[in-house]
This record gives sequence, structure tokens and C-alpha cells, in this order.
Amino acid sequence: MMVFAIFPLFMLPSLLVADWKVAFGLQLVTFFIGASGSGVALSAVQTYVEPHRRAVAIAVLLMMSSLLGLGLGPVVVGVTSDALASRYGADSLRYALAASTCIPFWAATHFWLAARSSKRWSLS
Repeated sequence: MMVFAIFPLFMLPSLLVADWKVAFGLQLVTFFIGASGSGVALSAVQTYVEPHRRAVAIAVLLMMSSLLGLGLGPVVVGVTSDALASRYGADSLRYALAASTCIPFWAATHFWLAARSSKRWSLS
């Protein structure tokens, strides 16, 4: 999914610019791009799961996404920020968030690997 590969290209500059208006504009574009990828992921799950199991599959996907993104994500960024605080001071949170922009590349890699075998697993 190209969305996850493009997301960091807009997010990283938004964290590093000094002007808040430019940062806001870049993040607006970034989250619009990022949100467009979730529909594709949800439809892929619907395609590869048997009809009577689709609701459970989507529920598990959304639960895991919430646990990792909203539960573990802020904790990891906070710990990274605390670790960088002695070196970067008040900018440690900025650099911790910038370091977290590599995670969508990991997701894009796994979507690409899954797409290679998608024809075999499709139910249609």
C-alpha cells in the first residue's frame, strides 16, 4: 500500500518545520492521505475472509489497531522522548515523534508481502 509509504514523506517535514501554519497544513494533508489507506485494508480483510466470519475479522483488526495505535504507540513515543530528553531537551518529543514515522514503512512492507500471495487466498 503506497499510502503507508507516502505518509512519512509528509509527516516528517511537519514535525521539523518551525512555522506552525506550515506544520498544520502538512499534517492536514498527511492525515487525509493516511486515512485513505484504512478503507483499503478493511476491504482486503472482507475479501479474504469467509462471509460468516467477516464481522469477527473486522472486529479483531480494529481492536488490534486500537490497542497498538492508541495504547502502545503513545507509551513508546513517551519513553523514547524521555530517553532523548537529556540530549535534546524540549525538542525530545519532536524527535521521538519523527522517529515513529518509520513505522508506516514497516506496514507498507507487510502489505506488499501480503499482496504477492493475494490471488491464492481470494474467495472470489
